[in-house]
Amino acid sequence: MQQREVLPKCSPCMPELLHTILSEHLPQEARILDVGCGYGATLAYLQEHSRFCLYGIEPDAEACRVAQEGCAQAGIECAAAEQMPFGEDAFDALLLECVFSLLHAPGIPLEQIKRTLRPGGLLLLTDLYARRAGEGSIKNDPRVRHLYTKEKLEALLADAGFVLFGFWEESGKLGAWLAQSILEGKSESLPGVEARAKMKALRAGYGIWLFQNGKKEEW
Repeated sequence: MQQREVLPKCSPCMPELLHTILSEHLPQEARILDVGCGYGATLAYLQEHSRFCLYGIEPDAEACRVAQEGCAQAGIECAAAEQMPFGEDAFDALLLECVFSLLHAPGIPLEQIKRTLRPGGLLLLTDLYARRAGEGSIKNDPRVRHLYTKEKLEALLADAGFVLFGFWEESGKLGAWLAQSILEGKSESLPGVEARAKMKALRAGYGIWLFQNGKKEEW
């Protein structure tokens, strides 16, 4: 039976940069959970280039299977951000790579993230955001569902108890990735027509945020 194709995230994958940020702020054997790990591209890179104890969750069964096969040393489970199968304070860091813009509502996932992340632990979040005032929901597109402004995204995280630790502006990489996808004919990687129109109207950018669970503290 032919396997169905899993849609990729609307994301320029940057595992090298994420590895650098994590390595600068975490001990070598820190426990890291990749929430919505997709095919496991970032976990595979971290598995090869670090000594982190790696875990992942992915709600799509086929993507989860691919990630499990490619990241044999990581503990990957088929689960959603709304119901994480882990205990309290289980991880030193969580990675949320182009997942926040896919959530129907961020409230419960943020509660789960805070529950499973130890006090003082790190949340590394990468995603699209609106660089023009306003925000927008996008219907019927599995690659992006909502664009928040940078200020709104940070406010939502602050309300959930996370403190902003750092921000990296990477919108140039988003433009380069979109152009490359078009040139290579990878239309399945791109948002749909409505989503692209909304992204253009809101001047969609791409950023990396580093938050800490609770007040800032040193490792």
